[in-house]
Amino acid sequence: MLEAIGFISKQNQSIELLPAGHEFVSNSEKRSTLFAQGALKIESFKVFIEMLEALGDTPQTLPQLAAALREKLGTDWKDGTAEVNSKIMLDWARHAGLAPSFYIRDRTGWTKKRQPAVQYIIAPLFSDIVDTN
Repeated sequence: MLEAIGFISKQNQSIELLPAGHEFVSNSEKRSTLFAQGALKIESFKVFIEMLEALGDTPQTLPQLAAALREKLGTDWKDGTAEVNSKIMLDWARHAGLAPSFYIRDRTGWTKKRQPAVQYIIAPLFSDIVDTN
């Protein structure tokens, strides 16, 4: 995935950290934005975000999101595979700041609008990355 989002380049048995990857590691304030820019290069994630935007203020369950994504992408995923892929993409959308607010909950289990959240608690995705400069 790091190669797909433009953070690294692999050639033979070496890995090169690309400028976007270096900036991601070096600049904690920009991590969400850099991750969003890179993740949107992946067609299936881009389609997922477009799907969330098209749904507007209508929250969907994970199975509903999974079925819609499977249809949009034209895949033959089983229900479980579609749900796992949708959950991963929803987590990515949260960390990238692209998820609608009703899919985001704080540590108390409530959304910013004080409604019970539809999905799961966010774990800090990039908390273990430290700036070594």
